[in-house]
Amino acid sequence: MNCVICKKPLRGYQKKYCGGSCKDYQRQRTQSAKAAKFSILAKKPCVVCGGVFQPVRKANIVCSIACRITRNKMQKSTARVRANCPPPVLRTSHHTKPHFNKNCSSNKKEILRFLKTGGKITRLPSAPVGKTPEINMVYGWIPEELFGSALMYEFDENE
Repeated sequence: MNCVICKKPLRGYQKKYCGGSCKDYQRQRTQSAKAAKFSILAKKPCVVCGGVFQPVRKANIVCSIACRITRNKMQKSTARVRANCPPPVLRTSHHTKPHFNKNCSSNKKEILRFLKTGGKITRLPSAPVGKTPEINMVYGWIPEELFGSALMYEFDENE
């Protein structure tokens, strides 16, 4: 068998090229062919920033990663508007008459003074429940309830 580039006979485990120089030559030829293919595409303006760029594919419409990220954000916001779906809102509630427990904090006076001067206490929504199923524990976390009564051993006092 002979080298694809220089037609010298191949030795040992060589299958296509006789050495590194022929392999590098072929790689350079294929890369320049690919570059010539891409240069056929006309330069076009970026849809985000308006700058002119050389597209690699016909479908390329943005010039850089930053413009792509900006365009994706714009598309998501327009899709949300088209779907008539407002952005998610954090539901908070404002308290003007707080409820203090018997064992309330030492800040009770400061809280009441803050409310008298026109301040509002914002209560954030409670945290969502975890994804683990609830376990009904009547007496707390004891082994009998967690693993069943198989762990209960009866010991005779006579033994």
